Amino acid sequence: MIADGSPTPGTSVFAIGNPAGLERSISTGVVSGVRDLRGRQLLQITAPISSGSSGGPILNTRGEVVGVAVGILETGQNLNFAVPAALIRKLLVGKMQASADVVSLSAAAAPGDKVIIRVGEATISQSEFERYIDMLPDQYKTMARGQAKRQFADQLVSMKTLSQEARKRKLDQTPEFQRQVEIQKDNILAGLVFQDLAEKLKIEEAAVRQYYDQHKGEYERVRARHILIRAKGSPMPVPDGKQEIGEEEALAKAKALSKRIGAGEDFAALAKSESDDTGSGAQGGDLGFFQKGRMVPAFEQAAFALPVKQLSEPVKTPFGYHLILVEQHENKTFDELRPELEKKMRPDLAKKAIEDLKKSVTVQLDETYFGPARE
Repeated sequence: MIADGSPTPGTSVFAIGNPAGLERSISTGVVSGVRDLRGRQLLQITAPISSGSSGGPILNTRGEVVGVAVGILETGQNLNFAVPAALIRKLLVGKMQASADVVSLSAAAAPGDKVIIRVGEATISQSEFERYIDMLPDQYKTMARGQAKRQFADQLVSMKTLSQEARKRKLDQTPEFQRQVEIQKDNILAGLVFQDLAEKLKIEEAAVRQYYDQHKGEYERVRARHILIRAKGSPMPVPDGKQEIGEEEALAKAKALSKRIGAGEDFAALAKSESDDTGSGAQGGDLGFFQKGRMVPAFEQAAFALPVKQLSEPVKTPFGYHLILVEQHENKTFDELRPELEKKMRPDLAKKAIEDLKKSVTVQLDETYFGPARE
């Protein structure tokens, strides 16, 4: 689907590219402004907007086409633009749309991999379509496989339609395009070597253990129930049908409820009838699992210190007095967390490896052009 209007500066966008010699690349950026270039009002996009995006659609966060990427080499600069949606609509309604024969096919072109889109002579199989989705940012993948699947297919159709027309016009044979291809190849290769370094780096156990010791608190969590007795001055509103009470009265009520629970009354039932936190109260006081840093300090300290199944004394917070009952306390071991820890460590280690790699290469910058290096 093509967007009705043009995006404003600062709008987040992502681009899908497929120029000659390259296949299916995705990257993100923002619209930085509108610029008059050679008599056309084009959207300027932050660089680099996409690896291999020349000729591909620029999408907004709703999956709508807001432009088509064009790279221009001007005065030694690689400039990234997008032809606005208004011009795209004119093109699609005209000759190029008429020439695009798009058919969803139910017959399989090969066992297990049927052709699902046809644009003129070009086809996209089910596995190819899935690979396009795999290259999207994580936040868009679920949408593209769900309710926006047809919409995403429309974006690919636009890309194929326009790239076919570009080839008819021999735009893929121009020096400008070839320069863009070389620039994008370097960009893609740089991304691939970063990925390769991150995946193949050997991480010593001692380094992982050190990271675990520094971060293990992030993986500790408890599941608890609570009953809140609101006191005057609490930021939580007074529940319907109840009156505001002072701190002394609130504390006395919390102690009385504690005795009733100690005498055998059900904590969840009392939370439903007595808790001033009506949200969790409706669930028997259940707060679910939470990690450190999620609750106010006094509540967190009490919850993480309590033995499982032991009722707390009344705990004072800005909200009032709480009775806390911890039902589960989880603290994963090093062995359980090691794969996840290594995954988190790899990007930073890869960046360090790249810095070391750069130090091994002779680099010279003309200081008369760039100015002196900063200390």
